[in-house]
Amino acid sequence: MSKISTLIGLLLAAAAGITPASAQSADIAYVESLTGTASASVQGATVPLDVLDVISERTRVELGARSELRICLHGPRKLVSLKGPLQATVNADGVTADNGKALALSAQACAAPVISTFQGGIVSRSVTPTSPTQVSLQPTIKIVGGAKPVRRIVLWDAAQEKSLATFEHSVARPKLEDGHTYVLVVERNDSSELKMPIQASAGTKSGPLIFITR
Repeated sequence: MSKISTLIGLLLAAAAGITPASAQSADIAYVESLTGTASASVQGATVPLDVLDVISERTRVELGARSELRICLHGPRKLVSLKGPLQATVNADGVTADNGKALALSAQACAAPVISTFQGGIVSRSVTPTSPTQVSLQPTIKIVGGAKPVRRIVLWDAAQEKSLATFEHSVARPKLEDGHTYVLVVERNDSSELKMPIQASAGTKSGPLIFITR
């Protein structure tokens, strides 16, 4: 699992402006896509950025040469494209380069992520413990780990007999069947497991799903 994940997601990142606490309160944007390298800095702490990392107010981002970063701003629900080399600051209503120039918002709309914390398989936001979380048929899911190291993340069918997806760098984009229920399992190094039931629905059109483990 990526060290930066020390942050939705499903549903609703770990230093300064990219922390679980920020994810639940001051998050204003998330990384929609990244080509090349980029980092984020807040209050002197710098960490590499990855897909679906959450960004808080006044986060400073830096892109390497020939890198491209696309972020979704939650407020205007618009994408902003940044091309390196570049240094810029992200605010709730836009992104400003170090030269003072505001970067143009894309005409392309984006959806804010659904972010939730789960402990021992219990979701503490948006859904009740006994109800599966409704997801789209092709969701983008990210798991953000807490203090305990994670060994493996797997999405299983309802009976936990068939593996539907394994997570690369804590992110997966499975293709699901309408009406089917699945079980998202986070296996920790201490042999404990966190389980989250999810149900695919053709009528659900959500943004990225970010789970924060505790």
